[in-house]
Amino acid sequence: MTDCDHRHESRGYQPSDTLRHLVQVRDGTCTFPPCSRHARESDFEHAVPYDKGGRTCACNGGARSRRCHRVKQSKGWTVTQPQPGWHQWTTPAGRTYTQGPMQYPALYRPHSSL
Repeated sequence: MTDCDHRHESRGYQPSDTLRHLVQVRDGTCTFPPCSRHARESDFEHAVPYDKGGRTCACNGGARSRRCHRVKQSKGWTVTQPQPGWHQWTTPAGRTYTQGPMQYPALYRPHSSL
């Protein structure tokens, strides 16, 4: 997924239940690379803050545990979302870490013989 059609965008700060669910499934866990907290137990967080013009949409939202949400808001930390589902974290020291969407195994269903 490299584009967003904003189909599930919410007009306000809070995401709709559908948008929250889609982001949770896409991300799987908190988007901070060393964190493994399940997305269901995480906040919906805007990469570009809502009050700075950020959309409440999959292309600007991600699952962040409460602790990692606070890290992102700490001085010197930034998170960007160059593509929907790809979260790029930059530390105060300038190191960059990228977390992609959850990779789910493909379901294999053999063809039945008739």
